[in-house]
Amino acid sequence: MQRADGDSETGRGLGIVEAPTDRWGSYRATSGGIIVWARFPGAVVPTQRHHDEPPLSERTPRPVPEPTAAPACAPGLPDITFSTDPAVVARVAVRLRGLDPWY
Repeated sequence: MQRADGDSETGRGLGIVEAPTDRWGSYRATSGGIIVWARFPGAVVPTQRHHDEPPLSERTPRPVPEPTAAPACAPGLPDITFSTDPAVVARVAVRLRGLDPWY
C-alpha cells in the first residue's frame, strides 16, 4: 500500500478500502491481476416501530408493458457511429477534461 501525497493521481485505492473495513487483504489471481477482498464491520439491526406508527401499506403489482424496438435513428437526428480512432478518442478526452476546472 502506498501513501499518496496531496498532488498524486494514484495510490489512494487501498487506503479507501482500508478506511471502512476491519480486515482486508489481497492475492494474485491465477489468470493475472490482483484480487482485493475486504470485511466490513456491522450487523443486521432490526427496525423498531413506535406503537403509534401505522404499518406500511401493501402495494399491488402492476403489469409492465412489453418493450418496443427503438427506431434505427430518431427522426431529425444524425446517425451516431462508434469510433475507436485514437485521434478522435484523444480529442474527445481533451475536451472532456476542459469541462472540469480542476483538471
